[in-house]
Amino acid sequence: MEFMLPLDMLGSGAGFAAAVGGNAKGRASNWEYSSGWIGNSKMIFLCIPLRTCVFVHGLCCAIVGLIMLRWRYIIEKDRRPFVGGYGEVSRVLIDVLETSALLWGSLGMLGALYLRAGWVRTFYNYQFVRFAMWGLMYGIDLRLLLNCELGRDDPHEFVQRYGPNRAMLGIAAAGTCDDERSFFYFLSPLMLMLQLKLLFACRQLLGEIEEEPKFLLSVPKETASGAFWSKAHGTRSEAAQFGFPTAGGPDAVDGYGSRVPLMAAPHGPGAAPSFGGSQPMQLQNVV
Repeated sequence: MEFMLPLDMLGSGAGFAAAVGGNAKGRASNWEYSSGWIGNSKMIFLCIPLRTCVFVHGLCCAIVGLIMLRWRYIIEKDRRPFVGGYGEVSRVLIDVLETSALLWGSLGMLGALYLRAGWVRTFYNYQFVRFAMWGLMYGIDLRLLLNCELGRDDPHEFVQRYGPNRAMLGIAAAGTCDDERSFFYFLSPLMLMLQLKLLFACRQLLGEIEEEPKFLLSVPKETASGAFWSKAHGTRSEAAQFGFPTAGGPDAVDGYGSRVPLMAAPHGPGAAPSFGGSQPMQLQNVV
């Protein structure tokens, strides 16, 4: 028995809709993979569709924000090697960004689900700010980690230089400065590259669903359409096109009185008005 999986969130296009239970050749023909694409869907990390990636990222950010509201002190020690927060200033900045991710992550998740460009752009701006704060975190935490042993050898001098930092004093007292530095040097760049990749993924989705890309020129919308044009019909070329004489005076048209302009002659049968010249006469069909 065969049935089709509802994989709209996993990528649009027939190339990604695979039948479960069918023969392997039929399923393989539906998968069109080339250079990070499956069917018509752009793939992130070679296996995750673009829209799904942004959706899952927003969901994870919202979950982290919820955990920060309820269990911040439980995960604070374990998250330092990934995102920093050894200094008091960097810790406060990261706490504010991660807690507010409950709102911004929810907007990114719903924006990817309903293809709302404004919500995805808000989530993208949040990621950009968080990425910028990463540089500030490195400037604060690296200096503390490099002088970690000072908190063990001379705690008073450490407090005078860097303030009463309980996290760093605890690490120094436990004698785990080398381990903490090693974990931070290895895990923090990996997390930074992951966040950068997710930032680019959000930007790609935003470029696909925006109604009017920002790089296009802004053209006034109240101008006349170029599909219509006007042309004067009183020229000699127009008169020759419709069979009117192009030489001679008004009397050159048979059946018309004098002083009657060439292009002003009424069409169809009827009496031409007198303009002070010859008498009115019966008009003939000209066209």
